[in-house]
Amino acid sequence: MAMTASSGMAQGAGDVASAGQAERSPFVRTTELLAPYQPAKPLITLSVGEPQHPVPDFVGPVLARHTAEFGRYPMAKGIEPFRRAVATWLGSRFQLPRPVDPESEVMVLNGSRGVWKEPLLPGKYAFNTYAGKIEVIPTVNFILKWMRGEVGAMKLDENLSEISLITKDAFEPTLPLSVVMHIDYKKAPMIIQRFGDVKKLVEQTLDPMVSAFFKNIAQKMTLIELLQNRAAIQEEAAHDMKARFESYSLDLQEVLIGTPRAAPGDHTIENILIQLRSRQIAREQIETYQEQEKAAVQERALNEAKATAAAQSALTQSLIQVKVNENEGAAALARAQKDAETRKVTAAAVGEQSRLEGQGEADRVLAVGTANAQATKLAVDAYGGPEYRLAEQNFAKFAEALTRINQPLVPQFLMSGGQGQEGSSAGLIPTAMLSSMFGQMMPGALEKLKDEAPKAARRTNGQ
Repeated sequence: MAMTASSGMAQGAGDVASAGQAERSPFVRTTELLAPYQPAKPLITLSVGEPQHPVPDFVGPVLARHTAEFGRYPMAKGIEPFRRAVATWLGSRFQLPRPVDPESEVMVLNGSRGVWKEPLLPGKYAFNTYAGKIEVIPTVNFILKWMRGEVGAMKLDENLSEISLITKDAFEPTLPLSVVMHIDYKKAPMIIQRFGDVKKLVEQTLDPMVSAFFKNIAQKMTLIELLQNRAAIQEEAAHDMKARFESYSLDLQEVLIGTPRAAPGDHTIENILIQLRSRQIAREQIETYQEQEKAAVQERALNEAKATAAAQSALTQSLIQVKVNENEGAAALARAQKDAETRKVTAAAVGEQSRLEGQGEADRVLAVGTANAQATKLAVDAYGGPEYRLAEQNFAKFAEALTRINQPLVPQFLMSGGQGQEGSSAGLIPTAMLSSMFGQMMPGALEKLKDEAPKAARRTNGQ
């Protein structure tokens, strides 16, 4: 196959001006280079020119039958039997895992009437706007904002506003919302074929779907739960709505939820937010106090540890001294016990010795007494019996006592009243006086004799 210049350019090669242009054309140079070589088959001219092939025989009768319909445009997406046949052929030819949807997945080819299957990529094109219409589809991530007064660059959300909710506890806040989404350029023709343009898709499909989703969530929660569970609601919305967006050939990237707002003039939500802030501040203060208490306890423990470490040497020394004292006390106790046992044994020995000595002394005294008693008995028997012996002893004691008495036994004066006549009272006076004196002296002498007699007996017996 060879590329050739158009026939019009080859015929004008004899002109000087055209010859200069031809010489600078690569197609002309290619033709001249290939001129000596003749192909085995006729060349196919790829230049723009007149049709070279005759019309097939079946075309004329078909055009003749449908001449009356020539003034109408055909359906953009083709007739339904044709789309169904195409879908069936694609499934059987390529062994697809699921059947092709003839309504949304079968489109006309580029250059035909209707939505082109292959979209035009970014760039400049020579397009006849009278013959067709170009729909601009954003192929980068863009944001749809459900916020009144905020419009994106594509102006697809200019008619969107905050979603009106009704909570479980009968509050009616409005929820600002942002959705980040993306459209695959390969799926853009299907979106245009199905919805006409992206703005209609947003306003007629996405807005009702998103609003209904968040209304259903708000009805199951109180206002405080709606405020506190914002992150969980956001995650749930991103997970659940992703599949719904895919059904519309859209790729959901992220769902961003704002803070619920009250209607103008309504301050109930603001008061609730103030209460929540006050409650949170109180919780933070409690946690702060608890942490401070923990810090104080840890600081005290640290100080105790430092003090213990500082006094560890003294503590160790005192423990060693305690052990030493315990050992010394145990040794002293052992010595005391040993001494006590020694003294006990010594005392027992001394007691036994004293007992034996006393027993010996008693035996000696008993023997001496027995001997004296025998001697005394023999002496008494020699004197003629105990009575004579007792009388001898008494007279001896009486005589000893008389020697210790300072009074004379014979009167020093003699008093007489007469001339000595017999029978007179003059001779009786000395006798009476003597009797009186003996009467006064004898009791005392006898008492002394009684006292001295036992002592003399004991001295005699050696006691």
